[in-house]
Amino acid sequence: MSSPRIALLLCGSLFLVTLLAVGVSAVFVRDITGTYQRALDGSDEWRGLDADVAETTEILTQMYAKVAIVPFRRLQPFEVQLFKQSQESFVARVTRLQDYFRKRDGRLTDVDRGLIASLEEAKRAGTRMTELSLPLLEGSTRLANGEQLAKVSSIWGQYRIATVKFVNVRATLQVLQQNWWNARFGEISLLGMQQDRFITIIVCIMLGVAALALFLQRHFLRLGRALETSQVRYESLAETIEAVVYRVRLGATRTLDFMSSNSLSSRR
Repeated sequence: MSSPRIALLLCGSLFLVTLLAVGVSAVFVRDITGTYQRALDGSDEWRGLDADVAETTEILTQMYAKVAIVPFRRLQPFEVQLFKQSQESFVARVTRLQDYFRKRDGRLTDVDRGLIASLEEAKRAGTRMTELSLPLLEGSTRLANGEQLAKVSSIWGQYRIATVKFVNVRATLQVLQQNWWNARFGEISLLGMQQDRFITIIVCIMLGVAALALFLQRHFLRLGRALETSQVRYESLAETIEAVVYRVRLGATRTLDFMSSNSLSSRR
């Protein structure tokens, strides 16, 4: 194979390797970008969950605040109605959170079961608080002021149980979110390491091809010089011997490529 053909082959090889590197790098960039996007989407989801738990706790606090003022003034009917609506909203929110953790990632982990259990306990405490509060709010029972305070204290116990459960839920959510972020960063780090290894391999291949090209260039240069030296020696030998040395190219018509100069001197 001639030197120009080998050079062309090596250039083509470098071009193909470069295209492969660009293509695979584009795939890595796409995967890393997708992982970042999932991380951002997931972050919004975790913030939404935390906000739901905080709002549900706030609803419960507003419900207890209505109960706490009963010993000092009687609530208006519309306030009692707002209390009942808050209870319905509270139960609906807790149920929605439980359904989310039952369906999250298509599997139910021990942490999910713990969250569901905590939410169930909070819902029971909130429901019990409502059951104790409604007679007091509606004025269907006649209680002295001291008895009302004792009733409110009992209701406060249920409120306390529910709020503690919500605090536990929020703390668990923060741990889950941190673990989720660690997993996403692990994926990104793994993709980055894979990309670095691939780039290293591509660089090694390109350096190998360049080294091979340099070696072949030097090799063909040595061969060319050796051929020139051999040609000079051959022609020198042909001119010094007492004979005619010639070279004919065979073909449809024979062509004389070389004839020693001593053939002309012998004619003279």
